Amino acid sequence: LIEDDDKPLTVETIMKGVAEHYGMKLADLKAKRRTKEVAIPRQVAMYVARELTGSSLSEIGKAAAVTVVECIVRGESCIG
Repeated sequence: LIEDDDKPLTVETIMKGVAEHYGMKLADLKAKRRTKEVAIPRQVAMYVARELTGSSLSEIGKAAAVTVVECIVRGESCIG
């Protein structure tokens, strides 16, 4: 997930990278399922997105298909 001068780092890019790292499809990462296999990579993606982009919690939640801001905050506290 190295930032390219031509292509800024986005939440979507981070989510794609995390999905690839965990060997899952991006659609699975964005699914509404809450299984451990999906929840942990999703929390990692949200944490990394929060740390590396200037995106707000609501922007990250939208990209991650998470509607509850507490989920994002929980991701930060679990990972960070």
